[in-house]
Amino acid sequence: MNSVSNNCVITGDIKGSRAFNAADWRIIQGKIKKALVDINKSHSSAILRDFTITLDDEFQGILNTPEDSYDIFVHLQNIMPVEFRCGIGIGKIEVLSYKITEMRGESFFRSREALELAKKSGYPVIVKSSDVEDNLIDDTINTILGLINTLQSTWSTRQKEIVKHCRSHKDYTYSDIARELNVSKQSISQVLNAAHWKVVQNGEQSIRRLLKELTTTSG
Repeated sequence: MNSVSNNCVITGDIKGSRAFNAADWRIIQGKIKKALVDINKSHSSAILRDFTITLDDEFQGILNTPEDSYDIFVHLQNIMPVEFRCGIGIGKIEVLSYKITEMRGESFFRSREALELAKKSGYPVIVKSSDVEDNLIDDTINTILGLINTLQSTWSTRQKEIVKHCRSHKDYTYSDIARELNVSKQSISQVLNAAHWKVVQNGEQSIRRLLKELTTTSG
């Protein structure tokens, strides 16, 4: 049996965009565009079509495979000026074009369906790789994502700041982070323990492994 690579479409929707007046929205949209440029540069090797604003309050990008989709989502969370929800759709692309708006395929349909599920559930992100209900890998990924979201919703501003630092400097030890933030190593450890950071890290590693499994399918 042949191994066929799956593409991945990430569709994002800005929360509460209608609440902004025209002047404020122009400023926010400029910051969103800047964040997407950052994503395109930082993850260029994983991206098939650059992330871009496709509607007034919606953005979209296409990845070669789903393997890096969670890390890109987390990166977006760290740099976006406003809250958003994402649908990650995994599958084939039927029509390939230089313009995202002219492309189509099951990865696009699933990304849109996943985004609608995220809106209904209140989760920041949902993954959909199959049209079959009760798909084990999808259910497992989305359950872990839900648990991570539940933990993150309890984090203080300080916990968010230090976790963001950990994610931005994956090679740093607690001592390195403490030195950079001018606090004690014990203080960093206490904050991260209270945030259940190790649990979140383990969950994220499981998500990455499962997404890697979805990179190829038997055909």
